[in-house]
Amino acid sequence: MTEPDEGIDIVKFFLGVMTLLTVFVAGFAIYNWSKAKQFEAEVQEEEYAYRDMQKIAGKKEFLEKVSRFKTLDVNAKVTADDFGRFLTDQAKDMNLSLNRFRSVGTGGTAVTKGFTKSSYEFSIDKQNLQLITAYLWYIQAFWRGGLKIEAITLKETSRRRGDPFAGWDATATASIFKPKEGGP
Repeated sequence: MTEPDEGIDIVKFFLGVMTLLTVFVAGFAIYNWSKAKQFEAEVQEEEYAYRDMQKIAGKKEFLEKVSRFKTLDVNAKVTADDFGRFLTDQAKDMNLSLNRFRSVGTGGTAVTKGFTKSSYEFSIDKQNLQLITAYLWYIQAFWRGGLKIEAITLKETSRRRGDPFAGWDATATASIFKPKEGGP
């Protein structure tokens, strides 16, 4: 038989172990909570920075400057013909047909001091929005100089009563900026 003092010692031992485990678990929880709060603060700072970048990047002046100054990285001379060929070749590679494809002028303005601007206007008819967006994104991302989509209009393709949705008609104007001789 066990003595009554031995039973109390066993209970005290288990209470001590449970208290120690509780302290360890509480300490670990407090440590993780502080790390989570620190991470939350870092995420919040990054969100503020991201919102600021969105505000700046969405401004027309910023987009024009990026587009223009990107051309300074281009070593080869770029002509309007190269630009037009690039637009049509990329459309052909994506199985798109550019309709009403025409040059809409060149020249410099006060805003484009030090640069000449070449623009093409074109239409993409009866396509889904995803393909139109992919084409416009692609040409802007992969032109070797500064390219800007200056205007885009979308309208639902006209259809007869009862016909299924046939897609979208898009008209866009894309421009490139080339440094004038002597730089900006």
